[in-house]
Amino acid sequence: MPTHLPRSVVLAAVGLTAGVLALPASAGPYTTTSVYQASGTPSPPANGDSPFAACDISAFYRSPSDINYLNAEETPWVAVNPTDPGNIIGVYIQDWWSTNGGRGDVAAVSHDGGQTWTATWPHFTICSGGTPANGGDYQRGWLPRVAFAPNGDAYFIAWTLSPVGDPAATPSSILVSKSTDGGDRWSEPITLDLTHPNIPPYASVSRPFITADPFDSNYVYAVWNRARLPGNTQGGGGNNAFSFRGDGFFSRSTDGGATWEPARAIYAPQGNIFTTAHQIAVLADGTLVDIFDVEQGAAKNFNTCCDVQLIRSTDRGLTWSDPIEVGPDRGVPATNPDTGASIRVALGIPDLAVDRNPASPGYGSLYAVWPDVVGSGEHAKTRYPTVAFTQSTDGGLTWSPVTRVDQAPAGVQAFN
Repeated sequence: MPTHLPRSVVLAAVGLTAGVLALPASAGPYTTTSVYQASGTPSPPANGDSPFAACDISAFYRSPSDINYLNAEETPWVAVNPTDPGNIIGVYIQDWWSTNGGRGDVAAVSHDGGQTWTATWPHFTICSGGTPANGGDYQRGWLPRVAFAPNGDAYFIAWTLSPVGDPAATPSSILVSKSTDGGDRWSEPITLDLTHPNIPPYASVSRPFITADPFDSNYVYAVWNRARLPGNTQGGGGNNAFSFRGDGFFSRSTDGGATWEPARAIYAPQGNIFTTAHQIAVLADGTLVDIFDVEQGAAKNFNTCCDVQLIRSTDRGLTWSDPIEVGPDRGVPATNPDTGASIRVALGIPDLAVDRNPASPGYGSLYAVWPDVVGSGEHAKTRYPTVAFTQSTDGGLTWSPVTRVDQAPAGVQAFN
C-alpha cells in the first residue's frame, strides 16, 4: 500500500497524466504539456485545498499516534471519455491517514482537455456526504478507480471502511457510483460487497477495479480481492494469524449500472495463497481477462513467493478459466534514497492493456507490466525495483519472456 507522499508529487502525477492523455493520437513519442492543478475545492481554478477540511474526524482516529494529512492526495487514476476527449476524470484519495484510507474519494473533472478542473465526489464517506440513508456512512475511503463506458457514462468504484468503533459496526465495503454528465454529478452509492473484518467470518475486501465494456454500454465489470482465514478464524487480513487466503471477487451489471449481480468468487485458492490487484481488460473479440498477483499467504513468507496470473471469460463473466501463468513476480520494495529504508511501493501490482485498434500492427495483443527486479542483478544484495514487461498475441494463453523496459540507469530503482 502507498505511504504518505507530499501533495505536490501526487498532483503533478494527476495533472501530467491528464496533459498527456489530452494530446491527439500520434505514432511518435509522447510529449508533455504544462502541468495543471487538478485537485481542490469545487470552484475553478482548482487550488489544491481539501473540500473536506471542515469535516469533524475526531472520532475516526485509530490511536493517539494516528495522523490525518489534510490536503494529502494519493493513488490517482485517470480515464478519458470516448465520446468527448476533452472530458477527463482523475480520481484520488483525499486527506490521507497514516494508518491508511482518507476522508473521502474525490474526482477531478475537466471538460476542456485538462486545462481547468473542478472537484466532485460520490457520497462514499461521512466527510463526503455519506449517511445511513444513502449507504455511504463510512469513516474512510480508499483506492478509487474510474472507467468510461462507450456511451460516455462514468463509473466510480472505491473501497470504504470504518475501522474505529464497535466491531459489529466497523464494516469494509466495495461501493460503486455512476455519472451520466461526465463526472459533474454522481449517483448514490451501490454496495457490491459488505464485510466485517472484526466479526465472523472475519473477511475483508480491498483493491477494487472497474471496467466498462468498450463494445456494449450495458455491461460493466467490477473485481476486487477478499481476504479470509482458514476455518474462518479471527484475524481479518492476516495480521493476527500465521496464514490467510484471498479470493478474487467479481460482480457485473448488464443494465448500465442500474443493478448489479451478487458478488461471487471467480478465483478461490484453497492453499495459503492470496490474490491482489485484480484488473479486468476486454479483448478485441469481447473476451474478459482478469490479471492479478498471487502471493504466499503465510506471515513468514509474505511477498517472497509470488507470480502474476490471469483468468479468462468468453461469456462476459459468467464462467472463468483456470489460472494461466503470465510471469514470475520477483519484486522487492523500493527504498528511501536518503535513508535506505524499505517503503511500501513497487510490490505486487500488475497493469494490463489491450490493443483494440484494427489498424494497429499489434491488433488484439495484450501487454502486461509490473514491478520486478528483472535486469537489476543476479544476487539479492544487487537487486532493485525495475519494470517488467511481457506480451501475448493469443488472448493471454501464452506470454513472451519477461523483459525489463524501464530506462533507469544501472543501480537506480525505477520507482521513487
